[in-house]
Amino acid sequence: MRILFVSSGVSLNVPSPIVLAQGKALLNEHNLVEFFTINRKGIKGYLLESFRLRRYLKKKEYDVIHAHYGLSALTVL
Repeated sequence: MRILFVSSGVSLNVPSPIVLAQGKALLNEHNLVEFFTINRKGIKGYLLESFRLRRYLKKKEYDVIHAHYGLSALTVL
């Protein structure tokens, strides 16, 4: 299964340790896991990142897109 984790990060393009640990647990179950890190802050930043996410999703397909934390879900919509 191809899974994309969408979340804010601790720094540029680095997901939080919690998100990283959950993704690694799924890798142990023979899934393909990738991370999309939101690099901007605040509601406006998350909404602007949705455009970058849309461009990213045009290049790849996933079975599951998992948004971590409330504002990350805004980006996925």
